[in-house]
Amino acid sequence: MLCLFDLDDTLINTKYYFVPRKLSVALDRMIDAGLEVDGYFKALQLLERLNILRTSSKGFIQEFVELYDGTKNHYLAGCRALFSQQIDKLDIDLFDGVNELFEKISLNHILAIVTKGKKELQLKKIQLSGLLSSFLNDVVVVSDHKLYAYENLALKHQIPFSQVIVTGDKEDVDILPAKEMGGIGVLMKKEDEVFSGGQFMGDHVISDIRDVAYIIDMKERLKIWEEYDYK
Repeated sequence: MLCLFDLDDTLINTKYYFVPRKLSVALDRMIDAGLEVDGYFKALQLLERLNILRTSSKGFIQEFVELYDGTKNHYLAGCRALFSQQIDKLDIDLFDGVNELFEKISLNHILAIVTKGKKELQLKKIQLSGLLSSFLNDVVVVSDHKLYAYENLALKHQIPFSQVIVTGDKEDVDILPAKEMGGIGVLMKKEDEVFSGGQFMGDHVISDIRDVAYIIDMKERLKIWEEYDYK
C-alpha cells in the first residue's frame, strides 16, 4: 500500500504546542502596533481558541483583529510575527509512536508525507521534530490542493488508487481528496475533539497514530480474502 501522511497535527503537535508559542509574540506585535484589547490573557486565550477552530493561520488572525475592531496594519503585524519567527528557537513536538509506526509499516509499504505550506518551513519542522525520515520514500510540500500530489505519488510508485491510505487531521484538506481518488481516509483527532457536524467524509477516525498499522493490516487481510473469493 501507499501510506500518505499529513504533517501538522498528524505527526507533529502544531496546533496545541508549536503554534501557541508563536501566538503570544504575534499578540505582542499587534498590541505594539496599536491594537487595543480588553486584557492581555483574555485576548491570548481568544487567539488560541481561534487557532484551534480555524484551518487558515491568516484567517484566524484576521478574525481576531476584526473582533477587536482593528485595522489592516494590526493584521499585518500579527501575520508578520506569526510567520517570521525563527523556527530553530522553537521546540517541535513529535506525537508518540510516529517513529515506531514508520519503522513497522515501512517494511512492506511505501511511505510519504504530503504537507501544505512553505517548503523550507515544513522541511525544517521534520528535521527538528526527530522524525526518522529514512523511513520515508517521499516528502511533498504543496501550496494548494493535495489531490494531484496523491495521484502523482500513486502513479510514481505504481500503486492503485484504491490501495492509497491517507492519514490527516483535516477532513476537507486531507481526507476528501483521498476519497475523491478512490483511496482510504483516516482522520486523526485528539480524544477531546468533536466533529463540527455533518457527514463524515473518511473511513476511520483515530486518536493514536499507531492505530494506522492496525487499519493497514485489516485492509491487507480484506484484500487477500477478496482475491481468494474471486478465484
